[in-house]
Amino acid sequence: MPKPKPVNWGLIDNNNNSELYDFVNEILRKYHGGEKGIEGVNFLLMWRYNIKTDQDGYILLSSITKSSDQARELYPHDVIIGLNKDAWSILDDQQKAVVIDSQLERIAICYDKNGDIREDDQSRTIYRLRRTELLDELTLQRRHGLTLHEVQEYVHDKFEKAGAEEGSYIADVLSGKEPEIPKNIKKQDIEEDDEEMEYDDEEGLQQVLDGE
Repeated sequence: MPKPKPVNWGLIDNNNNSELYDFVNEILRKYHGGEKGIEGVNFLLMWRYNIKTDQDGYILLSSITKSSDQARELYPHDVIIGLNKDAWSILDDQQKAVVIDSQLERIAICYDKNGDIREDDQSRTIYRLRRTELLDELTLQRRHGLTLHEVQEYVHDKFEKAGAEEGSYIADVLSGKEPEIPKNIKKQDIEEDDEEMEYDDEEGLQQVLDGE
């Protein structure tokens, strides 16, 4: 019997993880409110599994993608924030805030030539994502006392010095072993990309939302 192909994304359900959604909402309220703020953005959180290290040994901590019109019909949301499950598990609240805020900093409201907020025909605000190179590390340092680079260094050192759980995917990758897929994780895919995921594959999103 052929081995089932796993996926590397898992939905973080608000009903079962309300504290995590509250955590993100508090950062939104505290740093991204105001007249031209993004406090009203509707976000969806997802776990990311089996993220490979880059050639320098660094690991993607999080990602953000803007959702298509079709995806928004399947599940009400404007953006998807993906969190590296292995890395998230070793971070403290201060570090987690930096990771989340680094992605929220990329969200911006779209305006028309008259300076009015753009909306679709269902009166939903249209958002865009700023380029990653525009991320202001000084802003993160001022707000949280840490930069994203410092958090990345921490995770890199933690895993490299056997801080990763023995037998975990990342620990195996960093040790040069052939990584094994954890049996208790169903939603992962070591073959999928480590780039930002656009939900052009609406069938894939529907399967995640349906728990398939």
